Amino acid sequence: MQSILKSQSAVAESETLTFNALPNFCTTALHKGQSRKFRIKEGEVLLQSISHYLAHIELFEYSLKQDANIQFLIKESSFIMYVVQHKNACFLCYRPAGEYNEIVPCGVHKILVITFKPNWLMYKAKKLTAIKPLINYYNQSDSRYVNLPCIGISESIFNLLIKMDVKTNDLDDEIYAFINSCINKYYKRLIAGNNTHLYYQKKLMQLQNL
Repeated sequence: MQSILKSQSAVAESETLTFNALPNFCTTALHKGQSRKFRIKEGEVLLQSISHYLAHIELFEYSLKQDANIQFLIKESSFIMYVVQHKNACFLCYRPAGEYNEIVPCGVHKILVITFKPNWLMYKAKKLTAIKPLINYYNQSDSRYVNLPCIGISESIFNLLIKMDVKTNDLDDEIYAFINSCINKYYKRLIAGNNTHLYYQKKLMQLQNL
């Protein structure tokens, strides 16, 4: 599966890099990915990507002298997982085709973007019922974008990415396991949060009825 993202930012220049030529600000080097460095007026962006038949994985690392308004185009309606290090944030979302902006603060940051094949996520949603609202928007070709709750598991997801990359087994199997682990880890925390919320709601109702 190929990327559905296309950068619209004002890029002064770009270059394809080998693994041994990654910039100094790179903190997570993907041995098995393709690498490209972009120069923008606010600094530099390193993009490492890995394609798989279930998803496209893109790791963006930024070294910025000032806040940057990153513009990008989503070419077709998609299910995407965003993992943002500086916010300790991970969320699953539905994004219709269109132009989007992301404000990335000054400093060194990394953002992981996993774009899932729609049919696969729809299959997963049969058991992972809490993500079904995203499926409904996709099936209706809805023009709104929707985020499921944000969960603080970014470090855990990045650790999964590093472990997947350093293993020497079949790459397709490793990526498949990584993609499943990301969805399952997010879903477990999502359900745990919903259950906690419902528990306190019931307790509050019980107290009000005393």
